[in-house]
Amino acid sequence: MRRIVPAFMGLALALGTAGGMFAADDKYKEKTKAKVEDDGDVKIKSKVKKGHQKTETKTKIDQHDDGSVDVKSKTKDK
Repeated sequence: MRRIVPAFMGLALALGTAGGMFAADDKYKEKTKAKVEDDGDVKIKSKVKKGHQKTETKTKIDQHDDGSVDVKSKTKDK
């Protein structure tokens, strides 16, 4: 029994690291650009590419003179 357990543990460890290598093959890229305008508004553009799926998100944060804040976000799947 003591001789068999280390063999199974080594096999499990080898299979676990091999599975992790295949999971790392998924391509994931993300780009984010933020721009602050003179009046304090913020525009954020984000692009995400995962495998064959592409997503673009545009977010605009408007700060008004009375202190209120509006957040608008649009998402496109390509």
